[in-house]
Amino acid sequence: MKILRKDIKILTVSASSSKRQLVNNDLRARGYSDVTGAPDIGTAVQFIENGDLDWLITPVGASDPVSALQLLKNISEHLCDHDVFISLLVSDEERPFLDRAFELGLLSYHVNVQTKDQIQKEFDQFFHLMEVYRGQSSLVAGDYLRRHLTEQQRYEERLRFEKKLLFHFPGEVELLFALADAYQSADQMPEAKSVYAQILAVDADAAARVQNCLNAGGSSIEELPDVSDSKNLSLELASNLGVKRCLLVEPDQNLANEMMGYLKKLGVEETRHFLQSDLALNLLEEGSWIPELVVFEWALTPVAGPLFIQRVREILGYDVPVTVMNENITRKDLPLLQEMGITDRIKKPIKEQQFLKDVIWVINEDRRPSEPFLLLQKIRQALLEKNHEKVASLSKAYYESPKVTPADCHLVRAEIAYGHGQYQASRKEALEGLKKGGQNLQILNILGKALMKMREFEAALICLENAQVMSPKNIERICKIAEINLETDKQNAYEDALEQAKNLAPDSQTVQELEVKGALKQGDCQTAKGLMSQMKSLSGVVSFTNNRAVSLIRCARFDEGIKLYRDALSSTPVGQEQVKGVLCYNLGLAFARANQLKEAFQALEQTPPDTQSQLRSKVASLKIRIRKSLDGQGSFTLKTSPTTPAEAAAAQQDEVDRINLDRFLKIGPGDFGCYQIFQSTQRDSEIEMLFNKPFRIRRKHQVSDDGEQSSSEKVAS
Repeated sequence: MKILRKDIKILTVSASSSKRQLVNNDLRARGYSDVTGAPDIGTAVQFIENGDLDWLITPVGASDPVSALQLLKNISEHLCDHDVFISLLVSDEERPFLDRAFELGLLSYHVNVQTKDQIQKEFDQFFHLMEVYRGQSSLVAGDYLRRHLTEQQRYEERLRFEKKLLFHFPGEVELLFALADAYQSADQMPEAKSVYAQILAVDADAAARVQNCLNAGGSSIEELPDVSDSKNLSLELASNLGVKRCLLVEPDQNLANEMMGYLKKLGVEETRHFLQSDLALNLLEEGSWIPELVVFEWALTPVAGPLFIQRVREILGYDVPVTVMNENITRKDLPLLQEMGITDRIKKPIKEQQFLKDVIWVINEDRRPSEPFLLLQKIRQALLEKNHEKVASLSKAYYESPKVTPADCHLVRAEIAYGHGQYQASRKEALEGLKKGGQNLQILNILGKALMKMREFEAALICLENAQVMSPKNIERICKIAEINLETDKQNAYEDALEQAKNLAPDSQTVQELEVKGALKQGDCQTAKGLMSQMKSLSGVVSFTNNRAVSLIRCARFDEGIKLYRDALSSTPVGQEQVKGVLCYNLGLAFARANQLKEAFQALEQTPPDTQSQLRSKVASLKIRIRKSLDGQGSFTLKTSPTTPAEAAAAQQDEVDRINLDRFLKIGPGDFGCYQIFQSTQRDSEIEMLFNKPFRIRRKHQVSDDGEQSSSEKVAS
């Protein structure tokens, strides 16, 4: 999608200044403003080293000191450089280079392009493919590779490529047409007919196009197999979509039966249907059966749609696509639905063709999200899971999307900073997003959460209450508002918000957690223990306890902070040894800060023996230091964290500056042209020698894994 952004940096290389000018003029006429020309590839290397190039259009340069093939090899093998796309301007004699170029991520090739008309025609076709494939560069590269293999009549090799490409991009109708054509070209007509039948199953409007394709093989649509027969579910689309289990919640049994039949055509082997939402939630709560797709009607009972989706997301996270059906939901409603975690909506009344198209879109978007709101959902999930590799790849895709505004970028940076515990930086990014007119709902939400973590409760409350006006049934936000009232000793307001949350979602983990926090603050250990025994995770309770206790201790309210830790410990159910270990350690620290070293040592002694090794090490280290002090072998001191807002902001900004997501990036199939998808059967020794000439791009001021900055260095020989 990056290529569709008009603000990208483009460099065109040609020894002919007039040719460079023709190419640059064409690109500028298409809205690209940052287009530069250069006489040789060496200049491109300098741009890449400076991190100042997105798309390189160049000849092969086989006889130059550095060739485009060496650049491709370097870019595909070194993760920090693989955001540079390369298109080759080749002659007929240079076609043999294309196999290895596509293996290493070539975007496109253009043969014998010399005149203005030829250049315009080539780029018209290129950008048309970009539109057809919605900016997915791997599919555009696949189209050019397909053309290359077909021109050389390498039909079996093309067939293997088409199958592999479809495996990574299941359900793409254009890829199904390409696969069917590959079968035809390889004289495998029965297989081609099966794929054409599958195309018609999901897109009846393609009948004329299918018939034209069949005419070339002397066949007709009437000869295609019947995909409604479950025996034909071995078709490519059904096997490649890979969704075997679906949860369907639909109050109309007859309509549900129809949809289950449609889902079978897509290879869904097991659909569990419920008429009522509470029964569906009970199944998910059990955890013995996990769906790979959730489809539900918005107007549900007894748990209404807005609450149902939030409970589903609380149980399943964002790794499962969820689509809602309704007659009255429009695209205007999508922003609020998306905030609750919905992937897409399906318009009723249900029509088979559109239903199948929508489901395929939902599945593909879940696997390779391109819509900014879906990318944002996935980024949040990856942050919760501390999956740095996923955060890096998703945020890269987000920033490169042509649909993303500068304000949206601030929103994502605020989310990433928040996920890394850098709340000052998160607040700063959120405020910048608001200044630039960003999505008020999303930015207000993350701003309010960051301010809460910084314990600026009054400002946080304003943000969250304004967001709640826009989307009033967000359970998590209601609980955040209740927690602010709890922290600021507004007991009545806390109880009102808690009651509202319990009425909406009494079984929600978030609501139960909120009730525990209230009980702990009131010193009601019995109620807290009863509630905690029913919860699957106590991490939120531990975080609340620690944040509040630390805040009390910093205000010299040691007794209150210590009591909060003790209440939390006495409320922790049997079997939660890890939680008890964390609380014992924090209680020991609290006593130490109050200079009650004997009590600190006793608290640390209560740490369960089977706590995690890292925590055991910290406990042992602290006990040694305290024991030495008690034995008169020196005074005991604790490291102090920044106390003033300015100091805290500076410290956190330093941490944010060290968040280098690029070092977590990995290239997988479908991420960079046809790299790791296509592997040529042909090898040429001279071309191999050219590829393997020593060469390494060195980014200027590139941060290494150990945090050190490397200087600019270019190696070419």
